Amino acid sequence: MCYLNYAAQILSDEPPELKSLIMQNLKLGISHSASKIKATKQHFENNEALNDIVNKSNNILAVEYLRALITTKSSIIPLTIKREGSDYNDKEFKKIYASASAIREILYSKSNIKICTKRML
Repeated sequence: MCYLNYAAQILSDEPPELKSLIMQNLKLGISHSASKIKATKQHFENNEALNDIVNKSNNILAVEYLRALITTKSSIIPLTIKREGSDYNDKEFKKIYASASAIREILYSKSNIKICTKRML
């Protein structure tokens, strides 16, 4: 979790180099959220481990959770769980643990299964 924490801390602190990259992207007409994502990738491009973190959906989500813990000065101690089996968004059952995308794909392909996608209250 060290790299996740490190990435979260940098993004929380928003050092001048990162702010500058965000500003450059904004000047190109890129939205603020897209500018921040692009700047983060640019900021970490020379660090393979950090670059890997900011380019994978679940890692990005983890970093955002960690940033929230940092920002709120939470006493929560996060615990990471390594993904086993299929990768995020894999559409096929390749390993023992399927991705949610693969499970949905199988369910959608069965004509006799009705899936409710609306939240029921």
